[in-house]
Amino acid sequence: MKKKFLKLFTSVAMLALVFCLHQNVRAEEIAQPTEKDVYIHHDDGEDYVANRYERAIVVDRVVYQYLPEKDSYRIVAFDDNDEEFPEGITFKPRSEVRGKPVTGIYIDGEEDGPSYLTRLNLVLPDSVKDIEISGASFGSITLPKFLIVTPGVIFESDFEQIIIPEGTTNVSGIHNIWKLRKMELPSSTKRIGKYFLEDSSDLRTVYIPKGVTEIGAEAFSGCPKLEIYIPASVKKIGKNAFKGIHKKAVFVVPKKAKKKLRKKLTAKVGFQKKTMKIK
Repeated sequence: MKKKFLKLFTSVAMLALVFCLHQNVRAEEIAQPTEKDVYIHHDDGEDYVANRYERAIVVDRVVYQYLPEKDSYRIVAFDDNDEEFPEGITFKPRSEVRGKPVTGIYIDGEEDGPSYLTRLNLVLPDSVKDIEISGASFGSITLPKFLIVTPGVIFESDFEQIIIPEGTTNVSGIHNIWKLRKMELPSSTKRIGKYFLEDSSDLRTVYIPKGVTEIGAEAFSGCPKLEIYIPASVKKIGKNAFKGIHKKAVFVVPKKAKKKLRKKLTAKVGFQKKTMKIK
């Protein structure tokens, strides 16, 4: 009896030991980077250091920084220290790194987004909620799905296309975009925020979908080549929303709503009666 008990006890003890070892290995596998894990980004392979990130890890040539206060990661750079990042491809960063979600992106293009990436089509994972991008150059950028409001700030960047997914109701936080010639908003859009696409000098066409009720102040100001479609659903247009657009801009409006929208298109919103047309 004692031998059977001893044998059973030994078996249980061995199983417990194996389980503990497995847990320790698992813990090591998902350990997060520390202050000692530093990524130093060089500019064009020269000795000049463009930026330095602690708690960083490089996966598939994307630099992710661990944020202990949020227990998550953010995208901070594209690793081109050894060789150029391939351009002309559609690329989607990871939504999870070492068991933690990737919830943000912070790119200062002058330091961490090499200019040759102009043809890379960046698709942000749906886990990303905080966005801050400046000075970047991409062929296109697709924002995350299921957002109520386009978050963060995207400015002073080159994008040939910005894709805002269906489900987004408020659009804001994007301005000073170059190379963007056409902007199509999702049919779910209800409100266009202040300064949206302000000073986007190459913008020529914007189609505002039915259902949009408000266009914020200075939303499309400083877009000198712009012609625009405005639906009958628009009830409010903010001050200087169209200031500085093409002096001979054509506003395309629904025939039945022409009289109603004509009252809203005044000098206050940037409409120049002598040169601009409503059709």
